[in-house]
Amino acid sequence: PNNRSQLLEQVFKATLTILFVWLLTDFTAAIMAAGANAASTVSTALSFAYLAVVLVLYRRKNKMPRAAKLQKGDRSRIAKQILSLSIPISLSSIITTVSRVIDTATISRGIQSAFASGIPGQSGIPTVEQLQAYAATMNGMLNKADNITNLPLALNIAFATVLVPTISAALVKGDRRTASQKISYSVLISTIIILPCAAGLIVLAQPFFNLLYPNASQGAPLLQWAAVALIFTALDQTICGSLQGLGRVKVPATGLLLGAIVKFILNMILIPIPSVNIYGAVVSSVACHLVAFLYCFHALRKAIPLRLKRTKYFTKPILCTLFMSAVTWGSYRLVMLVCHSNLIAVVISVGLSVVAYFAAVFGLHVLNKEEVLELPMGGRIAKLLKL
Repeated sequence: PNNRSQLLEQVFKATLTILFVWLLTDFTAAIMAAGANAASTVSTALSFAYLAVVLVLYRRKNKMPRAAKLQKGDRSRIAKQILSLSIPISLSSIITTVSRVIDTATISRGIQSAFASGIPGQSGIPTVEQLQAYAATMNGMLNKADNITNLPLALNIAFATVLVPTISAALVKGDRRTASQKISYSVLISTIIILPCAAGLIVLAQPFFNLLYPNASQGAPLLQWAAVALIFTALDQTICGSLQGLGRVKVPATGLLLGAIVKFILNMILIPIPSVNIYGAVVSSVACHLVAFLYCFHALRKAIPLRLKRTKYFTKPILCTLFMSAVTWGSYRLVMLVCHSNLIAVVISVGLSVVAYFAAVFGLHVLNKEEVLELPMGGRIAKLLKL
């Protein structure tokens, strides 16, 4: 149920955000932003309602007695335990937003410093207002790239969140082998999910910008850099979920802090360089999430043994991704030559890429039958593929 609730929340969030913003397109930008926030609230409420219904039905079916009343001392002890776990977990859960917080604090100042002697395409020494407007434009380009990368992360975090109770349950039983297998499997699934997403965003960066932002389609190279950061962000999400399931709740927060320090330093150094400017923010994001991932992965390897075979976990997924990227690149250009429609070319190339990628994954036997069965609707998938 927890797995399904997480997936439902992300599906509702993606769908309702698009729906609410589309319905509010005739209103101001502030109201449209409020609609997007409302979509997140409604999605969380629907996920909570689903879990509540499942809990009520489970109690009725199994005739579970009501919990005994807690003593005053028990309440205090449980509250302390909850806080000791929830605070580090809450801190580590902001890994997908920490980059934007730092960017908000540094980009405007860095861009103004980089172009204080002149803005490209404008003559003379720029005024403070012109520099601020140019910084806002550059920041808006970066925001567009971040918005596109949010959906793959939303899908991945649903799997990462489910890791916590699964691993904890295995450890309570003293079954470290099962916990290790669950972690290894989750790393594999995250890799299979995020590599094609990142590759697709890199190959179709400009077509996506042309499709989603037809009136302001600049910034595709930023999306390509953000896609690289996406790989380490998603893997770090999975590693953090594993560490939290193992009870090492402070490690993800420490990794996030180290990554944030690296990003802040690089932002302050790179963005004021005119030839780098806004690209310093995405380069620092790659470094930030890479540092956080490496720190957490090292801690995970020390906490529990993992059997990550290089061929299965890295070589084969990369080969599948390269094959898919070739299909994406070739199909998009072929369709554009035939019909000259960016929308049709993107839709067809994405569809063919999905088919090509999963054909490669199952053709190279990246997942065996047991691993397929653990996926949502794994039984149907295994039956369809005749595994």
